Amino acid sequence: MEENWIVEPSWLTFKNGCWRTVTSSVGATPPEAVHIITWNVDFVEDDIPARMNCVIEHIKDVQHSEGSDNPCVILLQEVDEDALASLHEHEWVRDNFNLVGASTSDWPNEEHYGNITLVSHSLPVTNVSSLVFANSRMNRFALMVDTELRGGLRFRIANVHLESPMAFESRMDYRMTKRPDQLRAVVEEFKASGLDGALVCGDMNAYRPGDQELPGQLGLIDAYRGPDMQQHTWGHVQRFGIFPSSRPDKVLHSDGGMLYSVSSPTMIGQDLEVCTRDGLNVLVSDHYGLHAILRVYSETSINRS
Repeated sequence: MEENWIVEPSWLTFKNGCWRTVTSSVGATPPEAVHIITWNVDFVEDDIPARMNCVIEHIKDVQHSEGSDNPCVILLQEVDEDALASLHEHEWVRDNFNLVGASTSDWPNEEHYGNITLVSHSLPVTNVSSLVFANSRMNRFALMVDTELRGGLRFRIANVHLESPMAFESRMDYRMTKRPDQLRAVVEEFKASGLDGALVCGDMNAYRPGDQELPGQLGLIDAYRGPDMQQHTWGHVQRFGIFPSSRPDKVLHSDGGMLYSVSSPTMIGQDLEVCTRDGLNVLVSDHYGLHAILRVYSETSINRS
């Protein structure tokens, strides 16, 4: 079996008129809560810069509507070079976020799109890493940010885009598909890290029956607590016609026990459109986004002595 590998992704902050490399974020106060937003922003549709700007403006509105000073982590998938440039140029992004995986060089094997994570300046970050899936034909990977929360809780937030299903998968034993080994690798990397908790968020490409049971089999908890059909984040645009309306995008987490909780995510960006250069209104993505809140219990205190 091929072995996955870890690489160090770019980690940038905007300072003195340009994006510069970050070495640490020591000094930020560990928060009691973090807003989590995950969204596959679609590299296929045209007018990528306009769609990316609309996505960021919508996320900005979601944050402002919360009326909270808690930090935010934004996990985006299918960001291409044009979308990346839009992120680099957006004033709200420059003023409020560090970027992890912020260069095309972070995408394995010169792939033309990838994951990027935006981290509020106010969130302490202790480490960033990228887990490249050796079995991926699509150069997929998990972008991981380690942080410290209130009470000394050491936590990982992983931005994941698992392998897309192939049409012939329906005739295969599910164990022979690539997604189980990819998600298992993310879980094993977390367990080996010695951290206290983890979120695994993003596009899990969960269209096949086995995909629905996989997180639980690996010890992950699906944060969504509602009827599955009420949170179908994909299927409103049937571009390829091979996957049913479904819930491929998920917020998963390790068992928080008495340490932390994760709210059931809500969908964002439903029917959000942008006007193209041709004067047509198109949806900003073929996926809807998700918004959840990670919250540390008030009595949480980790004693490492």
